Amino acid sequence: MSLAFSRDAKPGFHALIAGVSSYPHAPARYGMQQLTSPARTAYNIYRWLLDRKDKLAVPLASCRLLLSPSSGEERDIRSRDAQAGLSTTWSPCTLDNFQRMALEWRKAAGSSDENMTFFYFAGHGIRSSNRPSILLLEDFGNGLGNQLSRTVNAYNIPAGMVKWRPKETIAQTQFYFIDACRDYPAELDKFGIMEPSSVFDTPPSPVGKGPKVTLVFAAMPGAQAYGQGGQTVFGKALLQCLNCAVDKPTRSNGQTRWPVLSRTLCDMVRRYVDEQGTEQEVDPALAPRDVVLHYLDERPLVEVVLELNPPQARDLAQVEVSKGRVPVKNWSLPVPIPAHPYQDKIEKGIYNLSARFNPPAPPFKDYEDYLLAELPHQRVKLEF
Repeated sequence: MSLAFSRDAKPGFHALIAGVSSYPHAPARYGMQQLTSPARTAYNIYRWLLDRKDKLAVPLASCRLLLSPSSGEERDIRSRDAQAGLSTTWSPCTLDNFQRMALEWRKAAGSSDENMTFFYFAGHGIRSSNRPSILLLEDFGNGLGNQLSRTVNAYNIPAGMVKWRPKETIAQTQFYFIDACRDYPAELDKFGIMEPSSVFDTPPSPVGKGPKVTLVFAAMPGAQAYGQGGQTVFGKALLQCLNCAVDKPTRSNGQTRWPVLSRTLCDMVRRYVDEQGTEQEVDPALAPRDVVLHYLDERPLVEVVLELNPPQARDLAQVEVSKGRVPVKNWSLPVPIPAHPYQDKIEKGIYNLSARFNPPAPPFKDYEDYLLAELPHQRVKLEF
């Protein structure tokens, strides 16, 4: 199978990305629907890695891509590929393809302890009585094997990415993002205990202290994950936060760098998803504090969105954001406000926010308070 991306980089960053929207054999009794966002979201993750290939903590060396898109997603992906001058290669996300590519991925990751790995899956997921996270692949329900034979135990993947022997090497920094539901289908009550398929053999116990693993689930055990606006909620949050999840800068060789750290990224993704108005709650199962995924090109800015209500207030209020007594660029707004809601970017921090009516315009009263600008974005609503 060909790779979506490959080059010689040692140490290198090795990615395995899978997105399943099309389930041609999905049993109706499981209540499964065809999806319209996982494959597109997986492709978006792949494109992000291509864009950041030289800004990752180690250079991108390989990317394996498994997609089972809906017809609409495939048209969109092909169109975006053409616009970018790309000809992306992927394989359908069947069990055989998934297992084969995962073994190739593990082999590539095993060339050095200094390698890094990145795994992302989007698609249907469930839990069973004995497995808390099971990933459903394209050929789920095709009638071969038991009910779970075309599924994968998500925990088996990091469990198999460890050393078996003292002199063996394997990537010691690993990221896993599982963008799938984790609810329990009542249909499973009709059967005895069944096992999903495994991807890797696992040792009785890993050799040494094991790799630093970041493991994040889009949903809590027993809960669902959602799509919104053509992407998964979790995938959209992950992409947004990958571009701004910086706690503080570092200095190296006289240069300022902006590292995206695992713990900061996980915390920000969780907050972002909480703000989306769904019942979805992210489960950051493992999030080491000091692991760098990549470096931003510059200081990240907070996108602030300002709303004023009722509409009459928008035509009369003089709005200003300031740091101390100094107005912030683009935030001393003319009257009336030129666009609503008004939005622009500012640095993370605490500011003064005021809205004054001069001359007075009863019943509206002047407003003054602090504005806490936190990444990735801040929405402010003023009610008069």
